[in-house]
Amino acid sequence: MKQLDSRIFCFVFFFFFRLIFRRKIEAINFHSSLTETSIEPSSPVLLLANHVSWWDGFILIFLARRLFPRHKFNVAMKYEEWSKRKWMGHLGALPIDSKNPSQLLRFFRNLKKERENNPAICLGYFFQGKMAVSGEKVSEALRGTVFLAEELAPITVIPVAIFADVQHQPKSVFYVRTGSPIDILNSASSLSHLTDWVNELNQKNIQDAELIQGKSSVFKSMGWKKLW
Repeated sequence: MKQLDSRIFCFVFFFFFRLIFRRKIEAINFHSSLTETSIEPSSPVLLLANHVSWWDGFILIFLARRLFPRHKFNVAMKYEEWSKRKWMGHLGALPIDSKNPSQLLRFFRNLKKERENNPAICLGYFFQGKMAVSGEKVSEALRGTVFLAEELAPITVIPVAIFADVQHQPKSVFYVRTGSPIDILNSASSLSHLTDWVNELNQKNIQDAELIQGKSSVFKSMGWKKLW
């Protein structure tokens, strides 16, 4: 019954939420070579993304629905933010507080329960741990990122770069790019490699955003698609 209620909530929420999106966001574009066949249907997926706006969690939901429609989506959300918007639990938000051991244990228990109910889960995680200015290079990743991957292993880890272009349109245009699956478990410098991968992907986002600027032919030729 709870799962059915969540599905109804999601349907109604996104129906009305799109109206809000149209007032704030011009478009969400995505670039990815991944397909549903790129990942084993039963394999859990970890989307490691940079964080540049309040909209990013919803963007990851749209991305996961497009790339992995058979996966159950969850996203890690700061406990203090989740406590103000507990309704986001219906959308898959799981509260996490890395500074509170009991809350941290509760997060992993909830995550384990989600995986037991549906082994093919897709978890979104903002590895910086805080919001940063769009376009700025990512300088560090939370140490808990690797621990999270270890807890979910075996898992497919995918880097995601989000860039919000606020310069060329009255409303924001988001560029979201996924990289190829990466291994962050078997390298002593895995976190620095992660930031390098995301920075490289985001640099491509910034360059493409400059080149596209309303040119639909360029948009398509560069492999971009509309996510929303």
